[in-house]
Amino acid sequence: MGGVTIRPAVAGDYQRLGGMFARAELGGPTMAGQLAFVQQRLNGAAFVADAGGELVGASGAVAFGAIGWIGGVAVLPEWRRGGLGRDLTAVAVRWLENAGTGTVSLHATAMGRPVYERLGFAVAGRWLRLTTVAMAAVRTPDGVRAGRPADLDAVLVLDRAATGSDRSRLLRAVWGRGCLVAEDPSGLVRGFHVPKTPRPAGRHRWTPASEPGATVAADARAGVALLAAWQRPGAAASVVLPEANMAGRGALQALGYRVTTATVLMRRGPAPACLPERIFGGFNLFWG
Repeated sequence: MGGVTIRPAVAGDYQRLGGMFARAELGGPTMAGQLAFVQQRLNGAAFVADAGGELVGASGAVAFGAIGWIGGVAVLPEWRRGGLGRDLTAVAVRWLENAGTGTVSLHATAMGRPVYERLGFAVAGRWLRLTTVAMAAVRTPDGVRAGRPADLDAVLVLDRAATGSDRSRLLRAVWGRGCLVAEDPSGLVRGFHVPKTPRPAGRHRWTPASEPGATVAADARAGVALLAAWQRPGAAASVVLPEANMAGRGALQALGYRVTTATVLMRRGPAPACLPERIFGGFNLFWG
């Protein structure tokens, strides 16, 4: 688009990006923080559309082994319908291809879906957002305990099996205070939960506490136990998970959650060997 340069984001852009995302109705400072985390902690990429010093759009990309994710694609309303969203997505796709990913995934709104289809993305399913205004009080289920450093190897194995990707860099970055595991009677780790704000003193507090975080389990029993374990009575919360995980959806609805929105998962490239029924909660609609 004439008069606009798409370039990598720099540190000084992120504060301004919060306002841009707010105007674009895509999370405000929360999304800006996610892009900063992706670029600074996960070796990912963030791009901005710069119109003479004004930031009018953005996109981001992160590679988890052979699987790449694109998110944070936003354009200010007055700059839409000129191909800028397509160009911001395309530069993220090229970055991921250069990083060696064979498959690229993203979550599409109704407005963005035609743009992504023209770039070769196809529908691969749906993710649901379930929300409650006040969580019920529940007893911490048996077999759920605080995560320990020694659990991390088992957590990485469970996550790779569920997602079909290598999110070890991400999980190592956030594993710590507030993490939970579910184990069977023999002590075998069967699932884990990672809150989105596990390190209160850290620099990258990119999401509010009402977003519980990622929950992955090898079976429905462990997944449901973890969903119940992090409940905080009286607090509002929102969880995103694949529509294919019927057990997770049912457990959340039993706790008072209701489906509020849905997004289309789109993919370019071969389908990963993932098991969506093991994903009981995603980090977000950027990197799953």
